[in-house]
Amino acid sequence: MKIPNRIKIGGLCYKVIKKDRFKGGGISKVGSVVPFYQKIWIDSTASQGIQETTLLHETLEVINDINDLGIEHHKLCVLETFLYQVLKDNKLHF
Repeated sequence: MKIPNRIKIGGLCYKVIKKDRFKGGGISKVGSVVPFYQKIWIDSTASQGIQETTLLHETLEVINDINDLGIEHHKLCVLETFLYQVLKDNKLHF
């Protein structure tokens, strides 16, 4: 899957920014999101699969945040891992 430059989540358009997150700033996260600014950052040096799971994870973070679901981070990680596996292994595209 090609990582898009933008993604709609809950009717809002989020800019997806791919860049080397380890240069200069010393950021050690592969991805992050700030729903208020509608921006998702993904490390461009990560493998394609890691970029895909990161986009899925950050999407779940937005859904959790804007709906005040209160899902703990480790549970979001589990949801992301299994949802990614189901989508990938079954070649599901909507």
